[in-house]
Amino acid sequence: MRLLWAGRFWVWAVLVVLPACSPAWHSHFAEDAMRECARQWEQDDIRPAVVSAAANDWLAVVPYQPEQVSEDPPAQFSSPLERVPGREYLALVSFPDPAAPEAPGRCYLYDSALALLWYAWTGETRLAHGLAETLILLQGEDGRWGFSFSSGPDGYYNAAYVRHGAVAWAGYALFYFALHFDHPRAREASELAAGYLLNHRASEEDSMYPGLVTGGYGQWSNDGDRFREGYVFPAAVTEHQLDTHMFLAQMGAVEASELELRIMEVLWMPRSGRFAVAAWPDSINEARALDASGALGALWLKSTGRDDSAQLSLAFTLDRFAIEVDHLLGYRPYLDPVDAAGDGKAPELIFSEGSFAVGLAAHRLGRQDVVQRCLQLGARLACLGGPGIPYANQDRPPFTVRSAAASTLWYLFLEREIRLGEPAPLFPLFPSSLGGAG
Repeated sequence: MRLLWAGRFWVWAVLVVLPACSPAWHSHFAEDAMRECARQWEQDDIRPAVVSAAANDWLAVVPYQPEQVSEDPPAQFSSPLERVPGREYLALVSFPDPAAPEAPGRCYLYDSALALLWYAWTGETRLAHGLAETLILLQGEDGRWGFSFSSGPDGYYNAAYVRHGAVAWAGYALFYFALHFDHPRAREASELAAGYLLNHRASEEDSMYPGLVTGGYGQWSNDGDRFREGYVFPAAVTEHQLDTHMFLAQMGAVEASELELRIMEVLWMPRSGRFAVAAWPDSINEARALDASGALGALWLKSTGRDDSAQLSLAFTLDRFAIEVDHLLGYRPYLDPVDAAGDGKAPELIFSEGSFAVGLAAHRLGRQDVVQRCLQLGARLACLGGPGIPYANQDRPPFTVRSAAASTLWYLFLEREIRLGEPAPLFPLFPSSLGGAG
């Protein structure tokens, strides 16, 4: 998830700190609107399939215009835009609403990967091909991508800011696309990304926890005004490990089993029934974050055949992170302080993207009561601020009530998997290379 640990992803060493909302937006949704949306839900006037159809139409896939990329500060490496005539290059705008003019046309790598997975899964051939072409175009020679870019003619590309969880999502999306559309260049790009991530595992000389993937490069100041280009992010973030393992395992990489083992040995906390949030070179950070504790954490455990552990992880999340605020039932992003997370652990803050990940885990683990609450959350948020799904229920920077591509896409994946019974390509099941079940 971009917001958690600057990864989905959707903030440790903040990338972009969202500024205060314009006067058109408020820190809370109006109480009368809350009551009206709750009434509509009770009367079955808001149906998830209808919400999804409108939200899908809201997504903004636009032409990727730049002929060359530039960055302030300068990137340490360049990725020349060698466009090929006859190919269409597309981009997904992460916050397309007119009420968010501070970064028009800004596209986050993680969101682009989610969109590529979505359109490949739903068979939207043209959109999937266009998004894949842009990712291939922007990939660095060593296999990495920068965290965000602009779809407009200015050609902004934050290539020096790299987070390895986002790289894993982009590589996985290209692999999935290549598998379903027989696209050799996308397959080559995914293999290059896999090699890059494998080359960035911690060594015994650098860390007490070798074998885990390090965080990335570059660091933004909390106010978003200063950037440390040479900064190396040494933490092995749990979410990044889960993302990377999903990618490597689906590719059939032999290294996936080793990473799987290290994740369980180093980051799994059996007494608590959850994952720690990260491993620093000399210590484990046991902070409680929604993604690691039981959103992506439970999904990953289920995908590796560890159903018992997945149930523990989900139970921990349902017990500790669940909140109800103004007729909305969802899940908080943090329970403990996390660097640069702003007000992320505010007691009334619902993180919608993470809540839908909880819903997907609950669906795969047989908790349909939880699933219905998550569908209801998305429908009510869409009623309040849609047709796209708002990123959160309150403005607490870097969280925002503005509709976001990432939260919208997670809702779309959740609703479609439930409605059609077809597993979404998010932490899909695969046999555990270690045979772990429990």
